[in-house]
Amino acid sequence: MPTPTWEFIKGPVQPGHVECGYYVLRFMRDLMQDPSKSIKLKMKELHGKTYESREIVEVQHEFIAFIKTYIK
Repeated sequence: MPTPTWEFIKGPVQPGHVECGYYVLRFMRDLMQDPSKSIKLKMKELHGKTYESREIVEVQHEFIAFIKTYIK
């Protein structure tokens, strides 16, 4: 069995210490958004990106809407 070749690819960079969960949510959303692109290509596109406030707020609103579907 061949040995896997690992490539280290960096993703978005968060500017502070408190938005990590929202950064992960946004990052996962961006990875899954376009199924026609490979994850490797998406990772290269997102390398070093810093999300704007509006992009984080957008994922916060999506998360809240999702959670509300389970709260009665």
